[in-house]
Amino acid sequence: MLTLEMTLAVQNLVAMQAFYTALLGSDPQVVWGDRYAGFQIYGQRLGLFRPRGEERDRWRSAQGAWSLCLYVPDLEAACQTVLAAGGQIESAAIAETYGRECYARDPEGNRLLLCQGEPPVTLPDPQPA
Repeated sequence: MLTLEMTLAVQNLVAMQAFYTALLGSDPQVVWGDRYAGFQIYGQRLGLFRPRGEERDRWRSAQGAWSLCLYVPDLEAACQTVLAAGGQIESAAIAETYGRECYARDPEGNRLLLCQGEPPVTLPDPQPA
């Protein structure tokens, strides 16, 4: 079976684990010492890992084209959680066809897109061949 997990390299695993625990409202299901914390939310997986010392420069956060998109039941509450957990809100909420959204950053500068409303596309689970 194929499993897809988004993994995010972090410099401070303890701080980032606390941030995502607060934002996701769930403790990680898997923790491997000071190297990895894995969350599973509604069938989706997010892994946080701390690169080894010699690998850290390669994994430093850069402003790129990707965003971790989280659909939340209450956009204002999610924004308050981001701020309280050490993140930043980058934009005011704007209306979209599916609901409302705003951009945020986690404590290490990774972009988050917080959305309130129904995801625009729901894909069926793949069927075995």
